[in-house]
Order: sequence, then structure tokens, then C-alpha cells
Amino acid sequence: MNSQVLTFLFAGYSLVWVLIFAYILFMGNRQKKLAEELETLRRVVEEKEQE
Repeated sequence: MNSQVLTFLFAGYSLVWVLIFAYILFMGNRQKKLAEELETLRRVVEEKEQE
């Protein structure tokens, strides 16, 4: 294979892995925020039920 082709292949695979890693981080942060919001909603519901 041509050296330039291998360079582009490496760059393409690297970019894909960076995008996958960024997506995993994004989804992890989003899941954490949703879990916090869910806990807040649970507390509000419990407070309303106690009234």
C-alpha cells in the first residue's frame, strides 16, 4: 500500500475513535444529569405525598 493511503487510513480510524470516545463522555454526562433530575423529582413527589 502507498504510504499516503496508510496515513489517511490511520487518520480516519483515529477520528472515528475520538468521536466514539467523545460520544461516550457526552452520554455519560447526560445520564448523570438525568439521574440528578430524577432524584430531585422523587424528592418533590415524596414531599407532596407527605402533605
